[in-house]
Amino acid sequence: MKTVDSEWLRKINRFHVLDCLRRHEPIARIELAQRTQLSPATISAIVQDLESEGLIDLAEPDAAGGRGRPRVLLRLKAEAAAVLGVNISADRLSFSVANLKAEEIQALALPAQPKRDGLAATLRNIEAGLRRAVEAADMELHDIAGVGIALPGMIDAAQGICHWSPLFGPGPLSIVEPLAQALGVPCVMDNEARLVALAEVWFGAETAEPFLVVTVDQGVGMALVQGGEVVRGAFGLGSEFGHTSHREDGPLCQCGKRGCVEAFTADYAIARAADPFLSPAPHASAQIRFQEALAGARAGNADLTAVFAEAGRILGQELANVCNLFNPARVILAGSGIRAGGLLLGPLRAAFDARLIAPLAGRIPLTPLPDGLDLWARGAAALVVRGLYSAPWHRPA
Repeated sequence: MKTVDSEWLRKINRFHVLDCLRRHEPIARIELAQRTQLSPATISAIVQDLESEGLIDLAEPDAAGGRGRPRVLLRLKAEAAAVLGVNISADRLSFSVANLKAEEIQALALPAQPKRDGLAATLRNIEAGLRRAVEAADMELHDIAGVGIALPGMIDAAQGICHWSPLFGPGPLSIVEPLAQALGVPCVMDNEARLVALAEVWFGAETAEPFLVVTVDQGVGMALVQGGEVVRGAFGLGSEFGHTSHREDGPLCQCGKRGCVEAFTADYAIARAADPFLSPAPHASAQIRFQEALAGARAGNADLTAVFAEAGRILGQELANVCNLFNPARVILAGSGIRAGGLLLGPLRAAFDARLIAPLAGRIPLTPLPDGLDLWARGAAALVVRGLYSAPWHRPA
């Protein structure tokens, strides 16, 4: 047990040193020790390992300390590794090539219809897109240390299992293994809401305050972050907010149950509620009908405006219930559903404020993020980089 604990502690220390380097480089060993609260001896041992692996190098000496020898500053060698993130959404595949700091090198977006095409065809499209993204970055596949995949649905990231996805239906779905075999590159996967949360942890302000991420898209997702880590729960499924019950006799959800929060508030749910007020189009996709409903509401159609208002009200009410349970410092809203702007967000905020308990009133800001799918892909890339930080890695020759 002592050996296992020692190895676990070594990996945790290594991660904190690399993460501190990423955030605060160039940095001296003594400042690394202060910021990570690790001993100078531990810092020296980890730095020696990282130097031998080619993951860090020396920056220009710092003479700002005054008299004596200049301090030796360390920095991450960003080019030491490249990773790939891919986001699978209802209408496109988005790719992000990133370096060891999870900084984007190359981005690529391709139109796609995963729900129509099915899983096997989508995996082939992903493989082709990944190869195109690598080529556009002037790299080859053997330069890629790993691939991270963002997918909506019920995902156990640790096991690499998708139990259900609105794009592909019930599982278990095999996605990680066939891609890894086809590419010859390690692959990992996680739920899109958790990867938006990871991107916020990775690229946002450094804070230990708890916060929530809610995604409104082809489904409704949620991630809870505590102490800078995404909470995954005992079975790795995190927070399935979209599949909590709003009304037992409500409309059918994509998961097969009735009355889930997302069955009232996701893009497809809004499209379904708006259908009686739109021109007949029996073969149009939910994405197209959502866009038609949004255009009509923006043009002043009262019935369509009411559809968005009701979705916002329900989402705000149920989100307030979650905040009453967990007391987050803030809530981040993301996804194509947020494109509706004030049509959805105005009623959402009003219902949210009305349902919060009195001590929380006015204290939890709701922050919409721009509708950029690269955020999902960057989060997927950061997922791979975190794995590299947590264990020794050597770039292949």
